[in-house]
Amino acid sequence: MNSTSARWSSRYLAAAHWFIPAGLHQQAQTLTRAENVVNAALLAATAGPFYALAYYLLGFGAAATEILLCCAFMLTSPVLLRVSGSIGAARELFLCALFFNFTWLSYHLGGISAPTASWLVTGPLVATFLGGVWSALFWLAMSCGAASLIYMLAAGGHALPQHPVSDMALLYLVCHLGLFVVVLVFALLFELTKTQGFVKLEQALGTINELAIRDELTGVHNRRYLISLIEREKERSDRTSRAFCLCLLDIDFFKRINDTYGHSAGDTVLRSPSSNLKDGQKVEMATARVASATTPQQAKGK
Repeated sequence: MNSTSARWSSRYLAAAHWFIPAGLHQQAQTLTRAENVVNAALLAATAGPFYALAYYLLGFGAAATEILLCCAFMLTSPVLLRVSGSIGAARELFLCALFFNFTWLSYHLGGISAPTASWLVTGPLVATFLGGVWSALFWLAMSCGAASLIYMLAAGGHALPQHPVSDMALLYLVCHLGLFVVVLVFALLFELTKTQGFVKLEQALGTINELAIRDELTGVHNRRYLISLIEREKERSDRTSRAFCLCLLDIDFFKRINDTYGHSAGDTVLRSPSSNLKDGQKVEMATARVASATTPQQAKGK
């Protein structure tokens, strides 16, 4: 991802996170599902008006109005998320509007053979990202039930509403192309939020790793890291027959400094040579603080 894409991605995620209450940022899974609610609403906001325009131009004004009304309900889901802090409420509001939209369109466009009937799959698909397995299974059952009911109505002799669309082939083309684009864009938005989550995870792991190998007081490496480094260098030396050097520096009368001037002064004494050594070392060198245990010499006041 280049710098321009990263910048726009960061801006989008910052805007999306405005709708997500702080309490939902604590767990990664919860945050991801909340982000997906916002992603789905954004997709509805951008795709819905274009579909409404297409139906209007094809002479089906009632369908255009219905699409815009359903999009309005979908767009309120991020607002409901921010106000209530409930992912479930925001998710179900969005999915109900989505389900009603394509059920209504399928019923009014010829039943099970309508170009929008295949769009009923978007309910369980989106539910998977917004609520997990059980939500997906519920909306799968709803979509299958709606499709079956529409079919049985027509098969039982129920007269389906007449629609004014004359160029059904063009409507099929619009619906199919739209389905391809919507699924791809939603997957890309999900990938964006997932990638940003992995970046944050890598940064956190890097910070944890640094804290694990660094001495908190001096900022140089700690005893654990030094021991592992010596073991690696010893193995390398045995394998290549190349020697390595280990220098041990001791600060004389350090205990006396602590006892006389206090631990604050002792900490300063430790930081100064540590900083000088770290700043002056070469790339292949490492500086570590080994001490913490009191030796017999230190106990005697060395």
